[in-house]
This record gives sequence, structure tokens and C-alpha cells, in this order.
Amino acid sequence: MPKPARGPLISRTMLWGFDLAAMERSYSGYTTMPDALTAEQCDRLIAMGEAQLETSGQAGVAGAGVHPEIRQSTITWLMPGPETQFLYKRIERIGRSANDRFFGFSLLGMGEPVQFARYAAGGDHYGWHQDVGDGPPILRKLSVVIQLSDPADYEGGDLELRFSQEITRTRRERGTMVLFPPWQLHRVTPVTAGLRYSLACWISGEPFR
Repeated sequence: MPKPARGPLISRTMLWGFDLAAMERSYSGYTTMPDALTAEQCDRLIAMGEAQLETSGQAGVAGAGVHPEIRQSTITWLMPGPETQFLYKRIERIGRSANDRFFGFSLLGMGEPVQFARYAAGGDHYGWHQDVGDGPPILRKLSVVIQLSDPADYEGGDLELRFSQEITRTRRERGTMVLFPPWQLHRVTPVTAGLRYSLACWISGEPFR
């Protein structure tokens, strides 16, 4: 059975208005930041993403060029702009802080837009995969996933990470940010009821030396 993510708390420090003592690192090499977004911000981003889905009709299966047995969901992209500026800044700040404390990668910044995903009941999912990207000259160094939905609003839809033969279920609380190296195997289990909304993005850097 997957185990809920729990890890030691770091020392209490305030940075950019966030209590970094709330940032947790699991023993398996990933980090969670509870309350990275407020409920109001999650609602706003869901509304923004849904509006774009209705106009673009971009689906994860066709739009992202993947196969339904691997991924079934609906996606769009939240581009940088006045309405999303707070989101990009927050991801960069928390991501760099987590990197400085736990990963130690050489980062350049967010070179790709934020992906908004809707997973619906009936089996929407994303099977085991890595976020390695297209390779040199710029590489994805950190993957970032943010939970937008209230966990009471859906069933299934767990973000799980695989470490050797151990499968770990990450936290489901609304506004939680999960950060991990992009080569880490991970999946979203099938949604069996309700709707699950999430964001995914990547912080990039120069190739490893």
C-alpha cells in the first residue's frame, strides 16, 4: 500500500512571507510545501484554467501527444501575465528555496509555461512517467506539482512517486506544492469520482556536468 508522505520539518525561518518551517522533505528525496497557495488562489486558478479549456478544447491525450493508456486528462497552459504573475513568482521562490536546502542543482528559472490539468471521474489518470523534457541545451532540473482541488471533492487521483519497489503517496491537501527531480518516476492514479485539478511546471537549468 502507498504510504502518505511525511518528513522532518526544517528549522523555522521566514522568507518572502512563507513559514519555511512548514516545508517538509521525505526520506526518499522529494519535498512538500503545504499552503503554497491559498484556497482563494486555487479557486481563481481553477476558474482561469476552466475558461481556457472551454475555449481551446485542448486535451491531454491529443494536445500533449500522448497515448490514452499512458495519460487521459484535459490540459491547457497558464501563460505568464498579470493574472498569473503571483503564481510564477511563488513557484520560483519556493522552488529555489527548496533547491538550496535539499537538492543543490544549478537553476536558471522557469523556461516553460505552467500546465493546468483536469482529471475527471471515469478513469482519467497519468501512468508512470518521467518529466525529462527534450534534453540539452536546457534541462528540467525540478518538477513541481500543485494540488488545486479540495481532497473531499474527488476520489482516487493520488500523486504517487516510486522509489525502487516502494510507492509513496504524496499529500492531497489543497494548495500543497510537491517538488522532486524530473527523472523521478511518478503517476496520477485513476480518478473514480469528482474532479481533480492540479498544476505542473518545471524549473530548468544548464546540463549536469
